[in-house]
Amino acid sequence: MTREYSFIDSDEALKQWIDDHADLTAIAVDTEFMRFRTYFSKLCLIQMATLDEAICIDPLAITDFKPLLDLFVNPNIVKVFHSAGQDLEAIYNTFALIPAPIFDTQIAETVLGADHLLSYQDTIEMRLNVLLEKAETRTDWEKRPLSKSQIEYAYDDVTYLYDVYLLLRDQIETAEEKRMFKEKTDALYMVDKYAPNPEMAWMKVKGRKMLRGKRLQLLKLLAKKREEIAIKRDMPKRWVVGDGALIDIAKEFSQPSMKSLVIFFEKSYMAPEFQPVIDEFISQQ
Repeated sequence: MTREYSFIDSDEALKQWIDDHADLTAIAVDTEFMRFRTYFSKLCLIQMATLDEAICIDPLAITDFKPLLDLFVNPNIVKVFHSAGQDLEAIYNTFALIPAPIFDTQIAETVLGADHLLSYQDTIEMRLNVLLEKAETRTDWEKRPLSKSQIEYAYDDVTYLYDVYLLLRDQIETAEEKRMFKEKTDALYMVDKYAPNPEMAWMKVKGRKMLRGKRLQLLKLLAKKREEIAIKRDMPKRWVVGDGALIDIAKEFSQPSMKSLVIFFEKSYMAPEFQPVIDEFISQQ
């Protein structure tokens, strides 16, 4: 299928494109983002496709996103994603909204009987007999200008997605399939999935299952503090202190210790941030 391709990097072009497509009923959406140097995903590219067009929107060049956000929440336009979770997280953390309604092709495949979560590449190969390149999976999407291969990769992520949507949308037929699809899709709209939750940060610490009692209690407090610091400074948690160090600190300081807290940190200036947490924990024992 032949499509027209456009790269949109101005407010005027974005508004014009969306105004020209006010009668859409569905649009495929994908994003590219970076998270290596930050806590929050940095949205670097938004790709969208219709039956006969595909566009790349440069969010690093756009200043007025209102037309796009209006499209995202337009109840008459289905937003098609594949494995939407990370895309929705990037969109939510950038714009504080979740697109709706959503059709997730990975969910559709699961409901239709896939025995595992199919990747986008596997879905396209199985449904369209097209083998996609993976060369740009770990590329630097923040760097400008984007290369030709980056842009081609980005277009592939939505053009074939729309085509798969056309194949799957009418295959969910039975009442049970519709119930399952709705249940799984409704979970995508839960803001708690995308908003930071320092209270539950300990659940993502590798090695936590080896701790019990006071050690686990302290780990929960340390993980919460690490999350709060990472959020405040918008930096990766591992740059504050690694999981292994958190486990070691919880083991050592769940009771009074003569060791220096600093030795557990690659970045020694982070240690004083955690000392009050440990002091208060020990004082309450």
